[in-house]
Amino acid sequence: MTWTIMEALQWSDDQIKNIPDEEIKDATYGIKYFEPDPWGPKLTTREWAAMHQLEQRLKTIEAEPKPKRQRPEPILCSCGHYDNHPMSTSTGTSCANCYDDMSW
Repeated sequence: MTWTIMEALQWSDDQIKNIPDEEIKDATYGIKYFEPDPWGPKLTTREWAAMHQLEQRLKTIEAEPKPKRQRPEPILCSCGHYDNHPMSTSTGTSCANCYDDMSW
């Protein structure tokens, strides 16, 4: 990210719309917890509108469904059972139930 929140507040609506999603994600903390400097100049209505636009972009990005992780395929273990997460033993592979019996 090569910009600050205060810089982004000076940008036009189109410039804010064109910020890549990855950069918006990188600025999550600054967008969520932004507070103007109480001793500095007051923010203009336009700057508050820009802040609202950044917040809306972040909410939209966070609301996008995340890809589901695929469940691993069951594997035939040396113990004769199928397991999604086989474990290595001294005599081959094993499911969780047979692990103690196969580890000598």
